[in-house]
Amino acid sequence: MTHEDSIQELYQLMSTKTTWTDANLIFAITLPLVDEEQFMAYKMTPNPFRNSDNQLKSVTSEADFLVINDHRDRFFTLNTLQMAKCYRLNSNVLVCPKQHMTFSSEAPMWRCYLNLFLNQGGTQCPQCSATWIPLHAPNTWLFATKETANLTALSSFPESKAEKQFFQQNMQLFLSYHRNQISRVYPKGQRLDSSNFNPVPFWNIGSQMIALNYQTGDKAMQLNQSKFRNNGQCGYILKPAFMMLDSFNPNNPLSDGLNEIKVSIRIIAARHLFRGGKSNNPQIVVEICGASFDSGIKYRTKVNENGFHPIWNESCEFIVRNPQLALLRFEVQDEDMFAETHFIAQACYPLNCVRQGYRSVILRNKFSEELELSSLLIHLNTVNVS
Repeated sequence: MTHEDSIQELYQLMSTKTTWTDANLIFAITLPLVDEEQFMAYKMTPNPFRNSDNQLKSVTSEADFLVINDHRDRFFTLNTLQMAKCYRLNSNVLVCPKQHMTFSSEAPMWRCYLNLFLNQGGTQCPQCSATWIPLHAPNTWLFATKETANLTALSSFPESKAEKQFFQQNMQLFLSYHRNQISRVYPKGQRLDSSNFNPVPFWNIGSQMIALNYQTGDKAMQLNQSKFRNNGQCGYILKPAFMMLDSFNPNNPLSDGLNEIKVSIRIIAARHLFRGGKSNNPQIVVEICGASFDSGIKYRTKVNENGFHPIWNESCEFIVRNPQLALLRFEVQDEDMFAETHFIAQACYPLNCVRQGYRSVILRNKFSEELELSSLLIHLNTVNVS
């Protein structure tokens, strides 16, 4: 830090009181005494974890913030109100009022806290039930109490927090968590237009309840309607058995229990493919939505200039390594004179529920409502890959 920076910080911290005398203007300048010791403040986030006995534990944070010095031999906790009383010099530097040290050589329970800090047990302090839980992100820790998990409890996450915790920092932790506990993921508050996020990755990692904006007819809602066409559309489906295995990884095509198949589709013809009540130039897009290694557009037909009764008779083949998580989606698009595509209709089904042979696929609008007379004629065949 430069000398100019230090002076600037003093100006920010000082308070000035002005008084008048008969002949003088007096400034009373007050500066707080600042300890030279620096601490790092960590926001604590409750998380589930498994102990050494492979028992699932729920974690409840003891405070909102944990403040640790550079040598990690002194720390104290702060709640949100106490943190608000700290003076912010800049986005990364705070000056806080003096706090009582939770752990230091002067604290009466310092030996117990030291053992806890080092993750060491001891009979001399049985009342201490807290522990340090290291996270995947560097230099971050949890100081928390442990209680037996309540298997009937439900945890709710906004999509942004779920993405960070489920996929970036603690994927294995939440794969284990979802084998025993229920989680709910809901759209973040910034979605002012009531748009939706892609629910498929959250289903794949085991989250049971994905809340969507039902008033919006988009691809996410179409996938949601498709997912629960299984099991008689009762709104409840069982997870595949392999998702209950400790070795399961949704991003690993070699995970135990997967049954790889080869899908062959012949797109023969269609009828009544209208947009805005007018005939158009339709094409069919075949897509798989499922595991990350399976998802993507598998085939796109040529543009046909007959929207009333187009005939393609085109075929495609592709491999699906995890068919139990896969959704087969057909989208009908209209290509305009500028080669831009526009949505006409769609049909989406769980791949394991699709019957083989010649099939007439009923087409639906963006709200998954059936379109009168609109359908797609295909031939579908699936073969197990040994």
